Amino acid sequence: MRHRFESLVDMQTRVCAQFAGSRLFGVKSGGAYAWSTYEAFGNDVDGFRGALASMGVSAGDKVAVVGRNSVSWAVGAFATYGLGAVYVPVMPNLPRSAIAYAVRDSGAKVVLAGSDALYEALQTARGELPDVEHVLSMEASGRPHAFVEHLVRGHDVEAPPVRPSAQDPSTILYTSGTTGAPKGVVLSHGNLISNVNAVQQVHDVRADDVSCAFLPWANAFGLTCELFGMMSGGGSLGLSADMDTLDADLQAVRPTVLFAVPQVWNTLHGRLQKKLAGASTTKRAMFERGLSVARRRREALAKGERSLRLEAEHALYASMLFDEVREHFGGRLRYAVSGGAALSKPVAQLMEDIGIEVYEGYGLTETAPIVTTNTPDAKRLGTVGRAIPGVDVFICDEGGHVLGPGKDGEVVVAGPNVMLGYNGDPETTESVVFDLDGLRAFRTGDLGQLSPAGYLTITGRRKSRFKLADGTFVVPNPVEQRLELSPLIRRAYVHGDNRNYSVALLDLNADVLRSWAAENGADVSGELEAIEGFAAFVDDALEMCFQGWEGHRPERWAAVSPGFSVERGELTPKHSLKRQSIAEHHASLIDGLYSD
Repeated sequence: MRHRFESLVDMQTRVCAQFAGSRLFGVKSGGAYAWSTYEAFGNDVDGFRGALASMGVSAGDKVAVVGRNSVSWAVGAFATYGLGAVYVPVMPNLPRSAIAYAVRDSGAKVVLAGSDALYEALQTARGELPDVEHVLSMEASGRPHAFVEHLVRGHDVEAPPVRPSAQDPSTILYTSGTTGAPKGVVLSHGNLISNVNAVQQVHDVRADDVSCAFLPWANAFGLTCELFGMMSGGGSLGLSADMDTLDADLQAVRPTVLFAVPQVWNTLHGRLQKKLAGASTTKRAMFERGLSVARRRREALAKGERSLRLEAEHALYASMLFDEVREHFGGRLRYAVSGGAALSKPVAQLMEDIGIEVYEGYGLTETAPIVTTNTPDAKRLGTVGRAIPGVDVFICDEGGHVLGPGKDGEVVVAGPNVMLGYNGDPETTESVVFDLDGLRAFRTGDLGQLSPAGYLTITGRRKSRFKLADGTFVVPNPVEQRLELSPLIRRAYVHGDNRNYSVALLDLNADVLRSWAAENGADVSGELEAIEGFAAFVDDALEMCFQGWEGHRPERWAAVSPGFSVERGELTPKHSLKRQSIAEHHASLIDGLYSD
């Protein structure tokens, strides 16, 4: 039977004892992964907890970390939790002003820098950070400010772990939301551990499972689902630097469980489309036949029916065609969890048909984050699943009244995962947290509907919805997801508030663009729109996206160069569109699409 943990400290101490000799973290070195154990991790946590105590860190103090995923990042987290202090992760690729804002707003006493360059930048900014007393570098060694030196000396300090209550704050996560200034979401031990305990009941993480960890732990999805989720079951995590190295890392780690954002599945979908476009007529026909067999098999199994002929055909096509696709993930993948943004139904269906089990879920930073998920026992493609144990989901109108099944409205969440509030901002907290028939409920700002069986479908963001000049309401999110099905389009942004029609800004895939240029003798180093055949090439890609689509279509488009980025504030750290920022940065380009 699975443990039911009381806090993050309780979880860490228990799993480090139970799985002492098992692998926990794998770090790439010279192209290969070296693995450390739960026991070694527990010893490091003990040492750094002593180091923090010697710096005067105690219950309620804040320790910030600015860096990518690393073993030291995780050691810092659990050492902080063990003192009853609060860990404040900050994405290292944010603009320096945003990093300084988070450190200053949180009131951090100690800051851990993931690199020497970040250490120097934070030292330079000390005048803007009045509460900071110590800055350490997790990259340095043999220096007074080196993380590892403090860790070693910390073993000489008596600092036993505390036992936090469910209401004690454990972390502040800065949302870098899609609109407005970043908000510090304060999550308690109860918020986060309730999510871990609930997910243990619906998703199977075993002690021999391994993930390829590329999602940032500074984001709630990566932190709770991957870091805490894998540790809670005794699994191991091979650390991947980022999306650029993911293909090679997947082959080296060979994960059995994968936590990913839709971008991963969209990329695979695009690769398959491109590969099939260049394949022979016979190969394309075989692939389509294999997909057809897989769909009919899936539909039969959903009805409780089983056909020996379909099973045999499916096994044949799987070995001939689909095994090669699954090898892209290392060949051992049992299942994957998709979150962070909506997964388009065509992509979900393709993954299902080629035999990759992808369970889509839904959540927000403010809900620690998981609200709903599809599971092996309850899965509906096109939905984000049902509420996890202990959590209630409602659809409400603008007045906060609960609507029935099938009705569109705002998604409202109640449960032990609802945040304590926004750091130092009770007014904003009160605008989204309210009493719903005696339950402490959170207004998500997302639009959706519930089926009679409790499956949630997200239809868009309330704040992103806009109205055309003729009064037509447009929810851009599904349109953007449709556009991003094209291998050519990395990201899409649809705009049209109070305009006569909507337009799309397209962030194009450079590899696909270069391939087209090579085949057509085109030079893509200059203005793309001036290249002969470029507009027709993009138009054809858009037409493919919208085949069979009955929803809204933008009337005009423009390519953005360079593409949308986190560094310029156009994307959040989890790569959601920051709509207001994009509209401001590309105002002249948008106006040009309405110029005649």
